[in-house]
Amino acid sequence: MPLRLTGQQLAIMRLLWDRGEMTVADVQESLRGSDRPAYSTVATVLGRLEKRGLVRHRAEGRTYHFSPAVSETGVVREVVDRVFGGSATALVSHLLENEELVQGELEEIKQLIREHERSSQSDRSSEAES
Repeated sequence: MPLRLTGQQLAIMRLLWDRGEMTVADVQESLRGSDRPAYSTVATVLGRLEKRGLVRHRAEGRTYHFSPAVSETGVVREVVDRVFGGSATALVSHLLENEELVQGELEEIKQLIREHERSSQSDRSSEAES
C-alpha cells in the first residue's frame, strides 16, 4: 500500500489508533485548533481513507462508526521501509545527524534500547532453559 497521508489524514488516523472506533462527529469534535474541519470534510476524508483500505466502518442505524484497518506499527514500518530502506539504524542516524532530537528524547531512546536489550537477554535465557 503506497502511503502518502496529508496532515489532516494523519491526524484522523492517530485519533483512530488512540481511541479505536469513532463516529464522524467524534472525530470532528476531537480535532483541535481554530481551523477545525467541517463535519462534511471529516466525512469526506474518512471516506477517502476507507477507499484506500486504511479505515473501515460499520453502520449503526444511520451512523457510521470508523476504525483503523491498518495498525500504527504497520504504517510506521512501511515509512521506515520506504524512506530508510528498512533500516532502523539509518532512521536513528538521520535523526542524530540532523540534530532533530532534544536531550530528553535522546535519553528516552537510550532507555528504550536498554529495556529492549534486557528483554532480549531474558528471552534468550528462557529459551536456553527449555
